[in-house]
Amino acid sequence: MAVYMNEAKKANQMLRQVLYDYGSTEDFQSACAFRTQQKACRELCTLLEQTVLNGERHSLLLVGPRGSGKSWVVEDTFRKLSLNPKCKGNFIKVYLNGLIHTDDRLALLDIAHQLQVEANMDESLHLSYASALNYLLTTVCSGSQASKSVIFILDSFDLFTHHKNQMLLCNLFDFTRSANTPIAIIGLTRRLDVSEMLEKRLRSRYSHRQILLLCDYSFEEYMDISRSLLSLPDSFTDKAYLKEWRRHLEELLKNPKVVAVLKKQHAISPNLHILKSLLMLPVCKLGISGPFLDPVHFLFAYSMVNQDSMSVMLRGVSILELCLVVAMKNLVKHTGTETLNFEMVYDEYRRFTNQVSSHAVEFFSKPVAMKAFEHLISLEFVYPEDGGSSYTQREYQPVVLLLMEGQIEQAVLSYPNCPTDVVQWATNKN
Repeated sequence: MAVYMNEAKKANQMLRQVLYDYGSTEDFQSACAFRTQQKACRELCTLLEQTVLNGERHSLLLVGPRGSGKSWVVEDTFRKLSLNPKCKGNFIKVYLNGLIHTDDRLALLDIAHQLQVEANMDESLHLSYASALNYLLTTVCSGSQASKSVIFILDSFDLFTHHKNQMLLCNLFDFTRSANTPIAIIGLTRRLDVSEMLEKRLRSRYSHRQILLLCDYSFEEYMDISRSLLSLPDSFTDKAYLKEWRRHLEELLKNPKVVAVLKKQHAISPNLHILKSLLMLPVCKLGISGPFLDPVHFLFAYSMVNQDSMSVMLRGVSILELCLVVAMKNLVKHTGTETLNFEMVYDEYRRFTNQVSSHAVEFFSKPVAMKAFEHLISLEFVYPEDGGSSYTQREYQPVVLLLMEGQIEQAVLSYPNCPTDVVQWATNKN
């Protein structure tokens, strides 16, 4: 096996590139990982070909949750357009993102930059939104049906609806109705109600054409996606290692432990971004722990990907704060009430410290414990029942513990150098 270590490092780099950006590697473009998106690709490709070849003007929204393949559909469509001799070089892509272009002025300047017309803009245009808009309208509308097509990609489309008066969207949709230049507008969003976010005057300009993408892969498709993400391409240099890799991969995907991990992850969420994160750790171990993937690393990766965020945060609190949380857990369990206050919690904490050695757990005074209790409130482990607006003294203000018993026990068991007495106190079932 040692002879394959160099090849394993090459496989490590290649697979990490695929997992970081699935659409960037041509060998994987036709993989079954996006089988359910092929229909969307064909529909979008047909629409954009009509814009590029026939001079038609269109608008369309790709709607789907994170990880459903919206960006991949757009990238794959443009790849196909670039390979089409009739379309290649006959269109200009303008990409805007609602997270980056937070106002219309930034968006307009970037549109001018991507259309390569910013050199013709005077300094005054950079200072005035109205001037920039007027210049851009003139530039875009000055073409003819034989001009290069302009395809606008609006990522995070719903964020553009928050711009003042939705002026950018209004003018872009006007382009699809009045401009001589062939124009297409493609929006990407996670909001199913995005059309309701448009102003009334905009809804008449928008074509209301949508493509809905969902993460509705069956488990068999999910396994095929995993196989394609972990497969090495035919172009891999060492053919002997490639043959062994494919044999080990098939054995791996039949391993009961790996199948159980993928089945649980699919049941939680078939999101492909999460699947990539799950596969990343075993891939990163290639060339370090061995030349092939190890089922043990899948189990560890699953625990890392699905670890509870509240339990992780709880590992970072002080011992005093951890003791107060355990005291609240025990009070809720033994008294049957969910409403507590600081005095009740401090009495439970004092009772515990009186029962154990002072060398094991240090006892803190009430003012110090109050500071720790307020910190737990700020971290939202504890929530004031009245929202913090009560005139009740702080010590008697009613609060609710927002942590589950299992979360607290998990955090205590994984807390670094946690005193044994605290562990026993937290995990005691009596």
